[in-house]
Amino acid sequence: MSASDPDIIDLNLSWLFKAREMARSNQETAAVVLGLDQAVVIHIARLSLQDM
Repeated sequence: MSASDPDIIDLNLSWLFKAREMARSNQETAAVVLGLDQAVVIHIARLSLQDM
């Protein structure tokens, strides 16, 4: 594992938390802002802490 790996993991997890929050509040907006398919946004909205 390189020195930057933990930073990348933290950044990805932060993005996922914000994406989940956005998906839970407004799925249509989340799909447009995040550039994701509606089905992916629905899956992100359903993620639990353990899943993440």
